[in-house]
Amino acid sequence: MNEDEVAEIVHLPPLAGSDLMVMTNLRAQLMAAHIKACFDKDVRNTLPRMRVYVIIGENSWASIFPSVWALEDEDWARGGGFLHTEWIKGGNHFTQWDEPETMLRSCLNAFG
Repeated sequence: MNEDEVAEIVHLPPLAGSDLMVMTNLRAQLMAAHIKACFDKDVRNTLPRMRVYVIIGENSWASIFPSVWALEDEDWARGGGFLHTEWIKGGNHFTQWDEPETMLRSCLNAFG
């Protein structure tokens, strides 16, 4: 089979492609950047009105929920108030396409 024929019958989802490679190989760097961006006092002093907002649909992939809970745990461990979480009722991983008005409202809330 040539490459075009293979491409017609094989689907490699994002987690089998570059996303998984980045998450696996750059985990330490991504975590350090996340902690600094969200919780570092110098960053917070430089950007005093910065808000960290998580928008999640209640019907998202099962693996998403522990990630959000871990973010919330990190926030609480540092005194809370750095992270704002919004759960979209009935929302899923594709709310931006399925319900663009709902997602736009959530984004506008995040932007304050």
